[in-house]
Amino acid sequence: MDTVHRALPAMPGFADVWMLVRQRPAVLRRSTRELAEALADIYGSRFAVWHTDELLFGVQGGRLALRTLAGVDLPAPEVVCVRQVAGPMDNDREVTLLRHLECMGSTLINTVDAQLTSRNKIWQLQELALAGLPVPDTISYATAPLEGVVRSPRLGTPCVVKSVSGANGGQVFLAPDPHLLREVAGSLSQETPFLFQEHVAHSHGRTLRVVVVDGEPTGAVLHASRNGTLTANIATGGSATLCTGRYPQAEELAVCAARALDLDIAGGGPVVHFGERLHGLRGECRPWLAAGAARDHPCNRGLHRPSSVCPRLRGIAANLRAKATSHKVEVQAEGP
Repeated sequence: MDTVHRALPAMPGFADVWMLVRQRPAVLRRSTRELAEALADIYGSRFAVWHTDELLFGVQGGRLALRTLAGVDLPAPEVVCVRQVAGPMDNDREVTLLRHLECMGSTLINTVDAQLTSRNKIWQLQELALAGLPVPDTISYATAPLEGVVRSPRLGTPCVVKSVSGANGGQVFLAPDPHLLREVAGSLSQETPFLFQEHVAHSHGRTLRVVVVDGEPTGAVLHASRNGTLTANIATGGSATLCTGRYPQAEELAVCAARALDLDIAGGGPVVHFGERLHGLRGECRPWLAAGAARDHPCNRGLHRPSSVCPRLRGIAANLRAKATSHKVEVQAEGP
């Protein structure tokens, strides 16, 4: 457990607001440290930062149990702010810990289901399409041989090839023609499926990311490639320009996408990409935005939940929103 500019209680089990971060020796990003400091200022000794490698969990005497490595029993916190990249989470490790906390009654920001959806690009597209959002045409597969997939007559080029669970701009490239696509198919990893996605030429090398907290846009950043490459991620050398308020329709789109994916926090942590379809905001998106205002529209299914989160989550989300708005902390917060 970390202390954040203050001494936490000798019995850390008293903390009912947690931030859960990656195992040591991972270094916390500045944005995560600042959020932890803000929550410590608000909740004092009731707040604690835990690393995933500090906790044990299981069943004791027929009841779910949670304890430290030193054997100290911990009551489940009321709220857990999960500050980890969803992609690298292991089902048998981090995901199981998150599920255990939910089973013990903790409210997770974001929920386990939302974490799982956000780490798989196809799962994301499934939910976004069901909500009626404009998304690029995409093809993927389950167990079909990759050599057969790239020869599918419905697979057009140029297309963007991505690992369904990639992050930080890795395992992403542009296949300009069928010949190159078939040539590289043999060198792609068979362990994780790939998706083949429509290439939107005018969005090449650009990605707009909007930070949404508790249904409100708190910041936006435009990522751009520095050398004309396809990916614009900071991890691959891209630049970032804050542009909050410059693209209001994109911010509306981001809010509805976060609802569709059931994300309390989107744009940092689990990242949702909207850049590939920015051209939709010029016209065809307006009818969708009008339809999205309807109470029974799919993108509003999370908006009208009477008590999908505990009351304190709303307060924490508001505090995170205020922190993000006032300090413009790293919106590219993909790490712990």
